[in-house]
Amino acid sequence: MNSVMTEQFLDRILIQRASAEEANVQRLAIMVVMSAILIPPDWHFESVHKFKDKTSHYLFR
Repeated sequence: MNSVMTEQFLDRILIQRASAEEANVQRLAIMVVMSAILIPPDWHFESVHKFKDKTSHYLFR
């Protein structure tokens, strides 16, 4: 699914939203869910741990 199709798909889902801000929040949430589904689980898990290691290194050194 290319980005134009994805945008149209998300716009169709969010077509009757009260505010643009709410629509942006929901679009972001849907993108996060879709990326979590599309990314292979082992890579996703590994990258999360690398990120946590880096942030804890910077925060607690």
